[in-house]
Amino acid sequence: MEANHTVSHVDKEKKTALIVFTGGAVGFKESIVQLKKMHQANWKLKVALSISAEYIYSIDDLKKELDIEEIYLESENMGLSPLYEGVPIIIMPTLTANTVAKIANGITDNMTTNLISHALMYNIPVVAAREASDLSLQDQAGIASTAYKELSAAHLATIERFGIQLVKATELYQAVEENVVRAHSKDSIAQNVFSKNLLSRADILKYKGMVGELKVARNTIVTPLAQEAAKDLGINIVRIDQQTRNQSTDETKDFEMKIYTRTGDKGKTSLIGGRVFKDDIRVEAYGTIDELNGFVGKAITELSKDQFSDIIDDLEKIQHELFDCGGDIASVVKERKNKLTEETVNYLEEKIDKYSEETPEIERFILPGGSKASATIHIARTVARRAERLIVALMKEENAPPPTVLQYLNRLSDYFFVAARLVNFRLNIPDVEYIRSAKVFHLTPDSNK
Repeated sequence: MEANHTVSHVDKEKKTALIVFTGGAVGFKESIVQLKKMHQANWKLKVALSISAEYIYSIDDLKKELDIEEIYLESENMGLSPLYEGVPIIIMPTLTANTVAKIANGITDNMTTNLISHALMYNIPVVAAREASDLSLQDQAGIASTAYKELSAAHLATIERFGIQLVKATELYQAVEENVVRAHSKDSIAQNVFSKNLLSRADILKYKGMVGELKVARNTIVTPLAQEAAKDLGINIVRIDQQTRNQSTDETKDFEMKIYTRTGDKGKTSLIGGRVFKDDIRVEAYGTIDELNGFVGKAITELSKDQFSDIIDDLEKIQHELFDCGGDIASVVKERKNKLTEETVNYLEEKIDKYSEETPEIERFILPGGSKASATIHIARTVARRAERLIVALMKEENAPPPTVLQYLNRLSDYFFVAARLVNFRLNIPDVEYIRSAKVFHLTPDSNK
């Protein structure tokens, strides 16, 4: 096998993915929706069916659903080279328990297991939907014995250690795009240098399977969750001198900073591109963003990792984005590149949709409360709304912030609303309903009769 087949991570320019169906039915419909998203995002889908999948799925229907002309069939014995040639990522939308067991035990006796073996040997990312193989999911538990469930869980843990990324079927597209982001990260992955001032668990997960050592500056804040994630992934965090770090990456220029500067003693403060009085609406706006970030941090401390690791990851990510947001607001330099992007907004929308599906339908107006963490997230929601109002006013001024700032804050308050409800729901705490509220949501034409 020639060395030029080696692909260390996804090459965004190729935008090609190999889709391998192994025959599972659970999660199939959700996976098709995700693959359609990829097709709409200009991904070229190369689809292959195992022998089991050939009996379960309609080939013609798959071609129509995914708008493709050709599907590779294991029964045709065409060889593997045409499948993995030029493919930088493999997706398994319906990973079965049988396939998981074979991969975990190093068995390569069919098309699928040979493809995965090739991917693992050549560091090609593999993303798989876990619904069809994870017996810990309620719908899949059935009457299996505890011992068999434990064996199944061990197999899943093994293939994750191999580097296979297991996600929900509804998160396939997001996981694939995150692989692209990791491959083109500006955090100097090639030199294993992290250039930001705070290292979170979400940051660590971006380096999964890519580095064994991650260098950070001595003054970089490493969160406890980041330390634990690094330990689980076998990533050694090494602190280096500031001078060494500056030599390692040109992405950011660090400098020694004192907490007090004395430059604000006359009531003015610095923006990116000038100085203004501290009661300027722009200062009020990014000061409100800072206040919001404080409540987000408080919410993180009130959430347990066991129940809310996904929300904690979100909130840590949001804290960094709020710093970016503050930078976009503080800048009056037109040529400066904005940090918040449409992708940032889209990610929030996907999270809102996902968490809304997990929570029960809402019928009445609800009040902040229930649990401590939920109440804190509701406070963050109200501060986000206040920040949004300030940005609306600022949009009328010269050198207004980019539109993505307003879009982001709008979606962020919606995110906080659904996240606050989800926290209470997972804690088995009901929504605190406004007692004088009628049923104002999900009304039917006959509701008032």
